[in-house]
Amino acid sequence: MAKKSSTKSSAVPAGANIYLLLISGIIGYEWLQSAYSKFQPGFLEGMPKTLGFFTAKNPNQLYVDFLKMSDPQVLGNLTRFTELAVGAGFVIAAVALLFKFGPKNILAAIGALAALGGAFLNLNFFLAAGHTSPSTKGINVVMGLTQLVLLAYFFKLGNKKA
Repeated sequence: MAKKSSTKSSAVPAGANIYLLLISGIIGYEWLQSAYSKFQPGFLEGMPKTLGFFTAKNPNQLYVDFLKMSDPQVLGNLTRFTELAVGAGFVIAAVALLFKFGPKNILAAIGALAALGGAFLNLNFFLAAGHTSPSTKGINVVMGLTQLVLLAYFFKLGNKKA
């Protein structure tokens, strides 16, 4: 009697995929936490003061000019809604891909858009506030680069043949 090989299909991806998806979920959670704080009372009202702090002693004159010509309310709303979308995109893509819910190419596209949006946010935060402290500069560089790695991962995942 021939022995049948049993190939169990796991619901969770193997190898590096699981770690990249966990990192994606963690970064998504961080963006959601940041967005939540920006929906609290006083955030939009405090934007002019925040932008004033960011422009004081900022060595990036081109970015200072951009901040000075921006409407603080519009910039505040763009920031908080983008953070919310990025966080939700990362979490949805990570959880759904980890547990294989939904079409992989669409979930990978959601993850890639979240990674691109997150890297863009971090670039802006780096240019606006990176001069204020080494930790502010460092965390935005680390998060931005991590999200670029995740962008490449999601792009490759979405283009992988089944």
